[in-house]
Amino acid sequence: MDRPGFADALRAVARRELRALRHDGWLLALVTWWPLLMVVLVAATFSAGLPRDLPLHVADHDRTVTSRQLARFIGQAPTLRVDGSPADDAEGFAAVRRGDAVGLLVVPEGFERRLRTGAPAPLQLFVNGQLSTAASVMQSDVQVAVTLFSAGAELQIRTAHGEPAAAALGAVEPLRPGLVTLFNGAMNYEGFLVPALGAALVQMFAMFTTVVLIGRELREATVSAWLAAAGGRPGAALAGKLAVGMLPLLVIGWGLVGWLVLARGFAVAGSLPLLLAAWGVMVAANAAVGVLVVGLATGLRLGLSAAGFITSPAFTYGGIAFPVAAMPLLAQGWSAALPLTHFLRLQSEQWWMGAPWPVSMGSAAVLAGFAVLPWFAAPALVRRMARPAAWGHS
Repeated sequence: MDRPGFADALRAVARRELRALRHDGWLLALVTWWPLLMVVLVAATFSAGLPRDLPLHVADHDRTVTSRQLARFIGQAPTLRVDGSPADDAEGFAAVRRGDAVGLLVVPEGFERRLRTGAPAPLQLFVNGQLSTAASVMQSDVQVAVTLFSAGAELQIRTAHGEPAAAALGAVEPLRPGLVTLFNGAMNYEGFLVPALGAALVQMFAMFTTVVLIGRELREATVSAWLAAAGGRPGAALAGKLAVGMLPLLVIGWGLVGWLVLARGFAVAGSLPLLLAAWGVMVAANAAVGVLVVGLATGLRLGLSAAGFITSPAFTYGGIAFPVAAMPLLAQGWSAALPLTHFLRLQSEQWWMGAPWPVSMGSAAVLAGFAVLPWFAAPALVRRMARPAAWGHS
């Protein structure tokens, strides 16, 4: 019988993989609804965009009209909720330790008197630094609220003493900095984190799926049936298997982009076609690294361990949660060795920064290299596929 062409062999392998998915619920979950569920959970978690109603306790030792006005003024910030008035500082600290509050604001005795006389009226804010994001938001918004409240009080005092309003305003605020926040001016965590975390999940499943799909054939000694479906073409056997495994992940990635753009209103400032193409290359790159892992590993368990070692902490080294430039040299090297790092840089440039597409070509080229170079190790995998003695290892 004539050897089938590459396209026919690829389709035959793809049909074999689809039959396997229909009869193996665990494998079907790994390829389809499990990664979809993880991405949906991430999107739902950050759908609020900004932290809201962070609990703040106020220990008011002054107990005056002014101190109560300050507490109400701070509570008007959408990110804060003043929901506790501890009797003393110790009770307030205990509430923070229990997690009932993110922070404690201490208003000292004599606050109103000092504010009216123009004397310094120090306030103390204690925040739970272990909740770094919540603590940072609370610290920033309390500082803004206190600054505005203090400026308003001083403006009232000056105008009450007969000073013209314009002159009083100039004295209260002689310098007005013009702060401009670029690329996510609203500080929206949904737009900032969901695309990055979604990509981190997709790259993880891409490599795990590759290792499982190929590693199970070796472990269960079904390589001969796999190659027979491909008409003896190892390349078509690998391509058909990976096409079935990677296409759902690519659809999930593109679906996430579509959801954020069309339903949530996060417009792509740069090139949408380049961004969508980068998702495809990123999935292919992690599949290629997965092929490399399977080719070098002696069994499925070792291959899965290696895939977890590579992909699980990849987001940490991607430069989103912590800047790569501030990492030690060894960590920077590991960051550069991960496909996700280069994809996240390209995604940030094209989605938020609106960079011209040539600016992202460096990251795109590196990402394409990850998708191509590991295949030079494919002969090692092909040799394992051709040796029955290498089959059956867990």
